[in-house]
Amino acid sequence: MSLGDARRRDSSALEETTREHDPRIFAHERSNERFDRVRFASRAIALLGPRRTTVAIAESRRHMHVETGRAWGRGEGARWATLYVPSDASRRAIAVAVLSLGGADMTPYAIDVLMNADLL
Repeated sequence: MSLGDARRRDSSALEETTREHDPRIFAHERSNERFDRVRFASRAIALLGPRRTTVAIAESRRHMHVETGRAWGRGEGARWATLYVPSDASRRAIAVAVLSLGGADMTPYAIDVLMNADLL
């Protein structure tokens, strides 16, 4: 195998991993499961949410999305975020959105921990 082939293979694997955990892919993922989505998101943020970030959780009518910004006047690195959770969001969509806030690495393990947060 040539060096070019190895680089293409590694690049392809990286793209697959990145695509697999891209928050935009799961933003529209729906679930008919009955659970309190806002409470689930709150628990996930408490477990693996970002430091120095005030996070508000609001219900959304469309899809999961996150807004973030700098919290001016609250010190270096302070941020705010709003997590919008639709009433039919899947646990995975919520977990990936919480991880996209930057509190922990977007790994399959972290996603699994958050998806099962109510069992902890």
